[in-house]
Amino acid sequence: MSRRVRGTIVSEGLARGEALVVATGEVFVPEERVSENLVEREVHRFRRSVDAARAEIAEEEKAARERLGEMSEIIGWYLTILADETTLLQPIEDMMRRERYTARYATFRRFTEIAAQFEGAGEPMASRVPDIIDVKRRLISHLRGGRKPLGELERLKRKVVIIADDLTPSQTASLDREKVLAFATDRGGPAGHTAILARHLGIPAIVGLDNVTSMVRSGEPVIIEGLLRGEVIVEPDQNDVHEYQTLSRRLQARRRRVHLDQDRALTKDGVPITILGNIDRGEQVQGLRELGVQGVGLFRTEFLFLGKTAPDEEAQRQHYSRLLRDMAPHSVCIRTMDFGADKWDHRVGGGGEPNPFLGMRAIRLSFAHEALFRTQLRAILRASLEGSCQIMFPMISDVAEFRRAVEILQSVKDELRRENAPFDDRVEVGAMIEVPSAALTVENMLADVDFVSLGTNDLTQYTLAVDRTNPLVAEMFVPHHPAVLRLMHRTVAKCEAHGTPLSACGEMAGTAEYAPVMLGLGLTRLSMAAGRVPDVVTRIRKLSREACRDVLDRMLNADGAAAAHQILTDFNRPPVARRRQSR
Repeated sequence: MSRRVRGTIVSEGLARGEALVVATGEVFVPEERVSENLVEREVHRFRRSVDAARAEIAEEEKAARERLGEMSEIIGWYLTILADETTLLQPIEDMMRRERYTARYATFRRFTEIAAQFEGAGEPMASRVPDIIDVKRRLISHLRGGRKPLGELERLKRKVVIIADDLTPSQTASLDREKVLAFATDRGGPAGHTAILARHLGIPAIVGLDNVTSMVRSGEPVIIEGLLRGEVIVEPDQNDVHEYQTLSRRLQARRRRVHLDQDRALTKDGVPITILGNIDRGEQVQGLRELGVQGVGLFRTEFLFLGKTAPDEEAQRQHYSRLLRDMAPHSVCIRTMDFGADKWDHRVGGGGEPNPFLGMRAIRLSFAHEALFRTQLRAILRASLEGSCQIMFPMISDVAEFRRAVEILQSVKDELRRENAPFDDRVEVGAMIEVPSAALTVENMLADVDFVSLGTNDLTQYTLAVDRTNPLVAEMFVPHHPAVLRLMHRTVAKCEAHGTPLSACGEMAGTAEYAPVMLGLGLTRLSMAAGRVPDVVTRIRKLSREACRDVLDRMLNADGAAAAHQILTDFNRPPVARRRQSR
């Protein structure tokens, strides 16, 4: 009988193959001391191990650059950890001199303390724990006499599905895409560097499974279902294999080239739906163009800031310029930095907050670090003449907050004019509606904004008080909840009445299952990852707006999330299946 465990999909895809369970977890060093006359020798050994680890990381980053492009800077971020004298290096030396600890034990103890602090702070700090552990392993390995040992992950002879307690970013970056079909881990979340790299490499991945390593033995057949439910199926039975094959055919169809000419994204009753793309790297534009996607609805700029140092104005300008040129004549909506609860970056803080999701993040963080914010706005404006540019501010809670952001933007424009620096003064400026206060007062903003975008992920999270990255409550993250749908319905109605352009991004917009909800709400602009486009467009073409409105009305009036989901499930069921059920 098959066994199943569910986690969080961080990189979409399917895989079926033989499991390889690998031990990648904690190193342990027992408490060790040296005599007083050997303390300084240990301090010297520690410093040499730091130098050796820095050289090793620099070498790995250089090797990874060809495979990963700018994502290789994630590995380079380790160098920032190893440059932290105040928090890490000096306290380790102090501990060695005060307690006469060996270099190995002092390193183990201090890094373990820091990892525990990060873990205890919750997201986003917890997402950086694998980085801390990786650096700790490297230092201890060098203190034990050499480079890190060659592990199972680096000498794969056949295709496997990796099952591990966790994978560090450097381990993920080195995975052989030809040999690793997918991976699944006990720990991890969607905001971590490991998840980002998995998506970049196109390796299906499910994390946060809690106990998958105790459920699977090496050599057992497993299925990674990383499309719908986020499940690892151990020793799948015939029904599981049949379902996998069905999903696999769907995935293959998704990956076939589909070009969206003017009549390809029409509903059954002739309503045109504009399909936009969500991207976080300029290289992804090519995939959108191959699909005929009609613009970028969301460019996540925070991923530009993953390197060792924040990109300066000119580096940002060049990146935005290339993106605008590559996507022309279609528009590109550039969202300003959305650092915070799920994308923390060491340059702008955010660490140590008791509740980061309700703390200093997104536009609030931009206000708190105005110099960084102004640099980004300058770079966007200076690039704006290269194409059709829009600017979007994240996590706007009310019109006063939006006006404050616009005032800063206007100040930056005035500054550029004084410098005679050219820019497009017609750049449209919009707001993401992703917190309930904004959805409930959106009509107050409509005279100020040029456009609005519904951020369905955060709107769901904040409405239902559910952290979707927390495996203990992730199943309660249900965007079809009537409360969430009512906020969306209200937002769409107010925008329609005012004539304000509106789009939606997030998981709902890019999930075929929710296409009836999006159309029922009246949305005609949907933004999604390129890989989601074929499935969503195929579903749209089979739907009529009238039928979708009827489904939405019933879901809005359902007495809870389960009832609303059942209504949607019944509607999405193929007609033959519906007839069988009614007999």
